[in-house]
Amino acid sequence: MDAEKVELLKAGAPPNVWSSFGKVPRFRDLARSLIGIASTIAGTFASIPQLISRGIQRRPRYQRWLLSLLCTIALVMGGQRLLVDPTSETDFGTFSLTRPLWKSTKDGLNGISVYDLVVSEVAGCWGNPLIVGSCPFDYTYDSIPHELFLPAGRTSSGRRKVVAPPGYQPPEPWGRPPRAIRILYFTSWSDYVSRHDRFFYHEVYEAARHPGLTVFMWGPGFPGYDPNYSIKDNMMRLPGVDTSRPIDILYTSTWGLYEHLPNDTIQVHGFGDCHGEWNQDPSCVEQTATYAPNADVVAGRYAMELVDLFRPSKLAKIGVKEAKLWIHQPDCADPAMLYPLPWSTRRTHQVQVFGNTYYDFYPVRSKIAIAIERGWIKGEIFRHQGYAMSTAHNSSLLDLPYGTVDPSDPLLSLVNDLYSAYTQAMRSTQICVFDSSVIRKAIRKFHEAMLSGCVVASDVPHEMQNEVFRGVIIQLDAEWSVERIQEEFDWYLERPKLLRSMAAEAFKRARAELTCTRKVDRLLQSAARARRGDVGYWFPYGLVAGCRRYGGYGSPRSEVCANLRLPEVADMREKKLREEIEKKLQSELSKVLETENGLGNETVSERKVA
Repeated sequence: MDAEKVELLKAGAPPNVWSSFGKVPRFRDLARSLIGIASTIAGTFASIPQLISRGIQRRPRYQRWLLSLLCTIALVMGGQRLLVDPTSETDFGTFSLTRPLWKSTKDGLNGISVYDLVVSEVAGCWGNPLIVGSCPFDYTYDSIPHELFLPAGRTSSGRRKVVAPPGYQPPEPWGRPPRAIRILYFTSWSDYVSRHDRFFYHEVYEAARHPGLTVFMWGPGFPGYDPNYSIKDNMMRLPGVDTSRPIDILYTSTWGLYEHLPNDTIQVHGFGDCHGEWNQDPSCVEQTATYAPNADVVAGRYAMELVDLFRPSKLAKIGVKEAKLWIHQPDCADPAMLYPLPWSTRRTHQVQVFGNTYYDFYPVRSKIAIAIERGWIKGEIFRHQGYAMSTAHNSSLLDLPYGTVDPSDPLLSLVNDLYSAYTQAMRSTQICVFDSSVIRKAIRKFHEAMLSGCVVASDVPHEMQNEVFRGVIIQLDAEWSVERIQEEFDWYLERPKLLRSMAAEAFKRARAELTCTRKVDRLLQSAARARRGDVGYWFPYGLVAGCRRYGGYGSPRSEVCANLRLPEVADMREKKLREEIEKKLQSELSKVLETENGLGNETVSERKVA
């Protein structure tokens, strides 16, 4: 690499400490080793009083000091092994501000490696669940909340109220439910046949497998749906549904559902990706807020949007006066589609970038993708396939009863094949690279990679940090130079046991928290809360209500920092990143033009004029 490119690459390096000490891993390992040696020396001298109390004080003084000196020398020589082999995976953990410190290398019990303990926990179910079976830590369905079986009314103020008949006794937890809960997943035919991002439908398929639910999927454009009827009248046409057996929960992510439904039907509206602020792109916010008076529960895929965009003070500005239940309902993934390869199968891709690489919105993955294309970082790029596509017209739903859910519908063969190629790429990669966008949201790629056994390299989202992401992500920063990013990848690739244990721990957490089984239960729990008359905000996981930008470079920041003066480093960050990328691209373009046209000392601008 020539000197000019080195200078360009170093332009994005943040603190001078990294360049002052050369390669980051070597400095950190050295510092870690010195700290370990100092600790052993201190521990030795601290143990001298104990040795004296055990009878050593009866020996001559020179023997006591000689024994202490020999112990110190032995421990120092043992610690010196770290200096000889700083990349060894049998050291005393990781001394780092960004690398995982979630467990030390040794647990102190018979010298068993924590790596092996973590891996052994998932060994029996590491693979296709249809072949290896379930995991002992898999999330299993909770009992259905008893409020969903009771008739509901409303108070004089309009709030919901569960009406329990005289002598009513709630069913025992985990007992046999009185009946199946009827759920209608309301969507449109055009969305069903064209959407590549199948998050909504994966949840539908999981709900259909729930033994305590009767699930329908139906809406405008589906066979048998009459647009001349109201939603209420159309629901009465579904098999087994009538005025005495209504739909218990209607769940939709489709705009334009403006009808009030009967009191016994809980109306849940899911939304996500409201990237615009009020003065930027208000359509998503306004449509969601306008819909709120008709929905009992509004479920956001990303927690920080509820805080930034849908606080009561903001809702009041557009005339939303009725309090509702707003919940954080994260994305989910299906373990039957996303599962890891057996440990014996070699992951052929070391580092691979996934997802859209639009720079203004995804600065980390975009920077790395550009660097990979130009040979600055060793890795590959899995090309984003988009979300909408044309399909065939041989749906099985045309001949099945209204509202039937069929995961094997031949109409979806193309979209399923594309998704299978995507999941196969993840499960054959060691390090999956993407980011949480400028909004710092927990996109579904986190769930998909963790279930696939691929270690995530990304910035950390502002939600579910402690419950899900702590210590199992290779933390990246768009401010880092590409050399720094390459060193980070190399550091982990040189430690395959660490990568394997991180993948195992992430897989374990994903199977417990991020599956669609978990999401269906949250839907039932939120509906039960609404039937009790609960209003406000429900966050099942933690979140950080920090500063973020809604949209690309130059778009508004979240209100928490919109009117505050930011530190100079943070305020200049986005401008610096954009200038760095443009400078690198301009340099590469200049070299290409000079090589192809023999321009010598002419500049690019002179070439364009010519």
